[in-house]
Amino acid sequence: MVKAAAQVQASTQRVATFVLCGLIFCISAVHAELLDDGTWEVRAGENLNFIANTFFPNQPEQRLRFRQAVIHLNPEIFHDVEHPYFIRPGERLRLPAFALDKQETDTSEEPIDSVVVPREAQSQTQQGTKPSSDVDTAQELLPEFGVQGQTVEKRRPFFMRGEWSGNISPQIQVFFEDAQGEPDYTTNLSIAAEPEYYLEWDDGKQSVTFVPFGRLDQEDSRRTHFDIRELNWLNIAGNWEWRVGVGKVFWGVTEFIHLVDIINQTDAVENIDDEDKLGQPMVQATWLQDWGSLQLFVLPYFRERTFPGKGSRLRTRLVVDIDQAEYQSGAREYHVDVAARVNGTLGALDYGVSQFIGTGRDPELRVGTKPTGTPVLIPRYVQILQTGLELQAIVGDWLWKLEAIYRHDPNEDFFASIGGFERTLVGVFETAIDVGLLAEYSYDGRDDRLNAPFQNDLFLGFRMTFNDVQSTQILAGGSIDVENGANTVRVEASRRIGENWKLNLELQSFSNVGEKDPLFDLENDDFVQIDLGYFF
Repeated sequence: MVKAAAQVQASTQRVATFVLCGLIFCISAVHAELLDDGTWEVRAGENLNFIANTFFPNQPEQRLRFRQAVIHLNPEIFHDVEHPYFIRPGERLRLPAFALDKQETDTSEEPIDSVVVPREAQSQTQQGTKPSSDVDTAQELLPEFGVQGQTVEKRRPFFMRGEWSGNISPQIQVFFEDAQGEPDYTTNLSIAAEPEYYLEWDDGKQSVTFVPFGRLDQEDSRRTHFDIRELNWLNIAGNWEWRVGVGKVFWGVTEFIHLVDIINQTDAVENIDDEDKLGQPMVQATWLQDWGSLQLFVLPYFRERTFPGKGSRLRTRLVVDIDQAEYQSGAREYHVDVAARVNGTLGALDYGVSQFIGTGRDPELRVGTKPTGTPVLIPRYVQILQTGLELQAIVGDWLWKLEAIYRHDPNEDFFASIGGFERTLVGVFETAIDVGLLAEYSYDGRDDRLNAPFQNDLFLGFRMTFNDVQSTQILAGGSIDVENGANTVRVEASRRIGENWKLNLELQSFSNVGEKDPLFDLENDDFVQIDLGYFF
């Protein structure tokens, strides 16, 4: 009876939470504002590469410049997506002026101030008298001469020449049931900030991007953390693109899990969906061609995976002791990894083939003890060789997807794959709403281990795109373990509020999870998460 009463109470809490979320979405609609003209409405199967190629089919340098400008103009759309070229259907993108006009504008030039420099000063420069700094020419010469002269450019300080954007997002997590162990709290508050600095020069052929990230968390000290997501210099020389520094790279096409995505390490304290990534030090060279591109990577430093601490509910029963991390390589985190990827298009088929050699991103977890004797999980990172394949094809209203890997490591060689489809129903019930039906199946040749929970699972879901100016959309789905019946349910919803705010909701539930299942420790941790982001 006590257990039944607890289940009824938990169900009531879930229903109340769903109603609350619906009310929040309805209220947000009242404050919605129309977007400016010059937008692109994304349809199923389209990504940023597709849109860039539509505007600049034979201009690889302009396509790259277009992609960078669109990402910069739409930070609220690309913030929660690990791959900047992927966009969810129904989003409306603000487009740069040079793409709409099909001609160059002064948007790619460095911001300048106009100052008056006397003709005498200009003649001194022409005769070879060079000031100490071409940046401060006007400042040095104006005191000596009158105000009559010609207008020249004066550069701003470096940190003022680019553009700042980003977001600040308060967050609340609400748990429906009592935890299986400690800690046992119902709500958790946190706030995150992710500013971005972007500067380009040399007609857009060179740029610098800086994206720091930080979060303050009420309960988990490990979730209170700081990371540099991106800090890199980009140089475009002909058909070659060079990127040096800290960056983020995404590989993959499927919806529920991404097997081939291996360049960046997972920031596991942020969310349990493995979508958030740490910045990766790298040297990246990309050869751009009409058929696609070739990407080459040198990764000189390895980032260890973050794990929730003892103050978090969303963790394994035994805490992962990151201070005792082990490595197969004697170079530890300084082992130099390398990777390559070829991607392109053959008719309706998009493909990607990748190779990675280096330190595996998902560690083995073995039971050990702290010096005090407390049982913990100890991560061990081994050397792997992984070959990846991505396929995506648009056939009418059907979008077919496949990711597959073959991996060799010291313990075993195994194959894993996930594939399925998305069927889009346009204008259901004679409305502007599009509904995409999702189905994928996942196979993993590894045994039940904590880093491989989906060995034989079916994923079903739907994506509802309202095609309104608020870019309202809902993604809902669940997984079913074909062998033991364990299942999970996840709902993600988002909606713009005016021009600068965006509301994100996430709901996660675990059911019928057996004691031997890797997800067993989360069985009582069903939760709803609400983020209200301000974008600037």
